[in-house]
Amino acid sequence: MLCTALQPLESRAARKQRPKQKRVAAYTKKPALKRKPAVEVELGLAMMYDWWRPAVLKLGNGMTGNIFSREYKSDADGSFMMGPAIGIRIGTDWNIEMSALLGCSRNQFRHSTLAMEASYLNLIVPDSMFNPYLDRGIMEIRRYDADLNVEHTMFKYLNILFGARFSYHDAEGHSWRASQLIFPVSKTVDDFTNWYVGPSVGVGFIYEVKGFSFKGGVSALFQFGIYEFERFHNNPLFYNFNFISDEFKIAHLSIGADCNLRLGYFIRRIRLEVWVGGRYIILPHISLYDIDSAFNAAYAKGWLTGEYEQLIGLMFGASYRF
Repeated sequence: MLCTALQPLESRAARKQRPKQKRVAAYTKKPALKRKPAVEVELGLAMMYDWWRPAVLKLGNGMTGNIFSREYKSDADGSFMMGPAIGIRIGTDWNIEMSALLGCSRNQFRHSTLAMEASYLNLIVPDSMFNPYLDRGIMEIRRYDADLNVEHTMFKYLNILFGARFSYHDAEGHSWRASQLIFPVSKTVDDFTNWYVGPSVGVGFIYEVKGFSFKGGVSALFQFGIYEFERFHNNPLFYNFNFISDEFKIAHLSIGADCNLRLGYFIRRIRLEVWVGGRYIILPHISLYDIDSAFNAAYAKGWLTGEYEQLIGLMFGASYRF
């Protein structure tokens, strides 16, 4: 006790001059990482300009259903389609996209065909059942397409694809014929509808860097549909004279491929994604059920088997992400 009392006391001024010791923080707080939301929704507009060749075109231009036919001219114009698109991203593994495209313009198909028909309707005139003719006409088709695509991530850049496609075609056409009948100039008016629907399955890839995304895929496409065609014959020399219409109905199955590529860029500041891409579809057809014509003696059932549809589309659009 005495030794402790005799120790020199530190002056107040000396204590002030002593450097202050800094406290060391027990832990350092890391800045919070900004995570992506569990669910993201995209709403936008999709557009496509296409070059299209339908499988059912031969019945309209006279290249089937005749004893003899030879095509002298055939050309086509593409169409422009536009419609809404919606996308839903669930976490990092699932992506669902839906779109519905409406034909803002019609695909046009012009033809010139030399043929010989064998129609029981010619006997009503009366005239020869076998009639050679030169036919020049046009067919206009408006299309409506709807697609559902589901992507599931299997590996880092590889996805498995599921989907479904629905397509509907509404067409009308007409042609002028020069023939050997009692009335050498006649007119035909065509009206047909064609629809099909079915699933798809395939594989795809996606790569993203600095706001850019590059994706593509190849899928097997299965479609079932019904094709209904009706043709009216009339004689412009006699206003009230018309033949009974000729009708055809075909159930068909198509098994083909659907390929697509897409390049997109996400503008983060305004949360807008713009993209451009391409699509190619090929669909060989198989005739399942064919109601043959009641008046066309040269009509061959099952002619649709082996015919194929092709579609080449340039696609682009924009969507807002929230």
